[in-house]
Amino acid sequence: MSASGSVTPERDQQLLDIGKQCSAPSCLVVDFLPFKCQHCAHAFCRDHFLPADHQCDKYDAAKLDRVAPSCPLCNTPVAIPPGQDPNVRMEEHINTQCSVMTGRSAKAKSAPTCARPKCGKVLFSPSGVM
Repeated sequence: MSASGSVTPERDQQLLDIGKQCSAPSCLVVDFLPFKCQHCAHAFCRDHFLPADHQCDKYDAAKLDRVAPSCPLCNTPVAIPPGQDPNVRMEEHINTQCSVMTGRSAKAKSAPTCARPKCGKVLFSPSGVM
């Protein structure tokens, strides 16, 4: 066979260097278009790239899966702290903070807003920095 048509160990190694091996211990498939986990930065195949699929030790659902449903009466978003029942938190809002039920108008926010015309987004700074 000619040198151009032969398969060599070097060529096999070059082909393996193109992709990445899935970091899931039970898989180890070489994927040519691997996904990089945004939490642990390991490479995974399409079957294991989600944090739940590879039991990601850096993923914290309590920090990322936050819920803030709108109040059905005043349409204000109500933040639900991790571990708290959304129904209990919504009832607390309706009884003590809802402008429709309490008769008080919504408080003017003292947080700074974006000065760009038609933007008006509230500007936040990390806690402790001002």
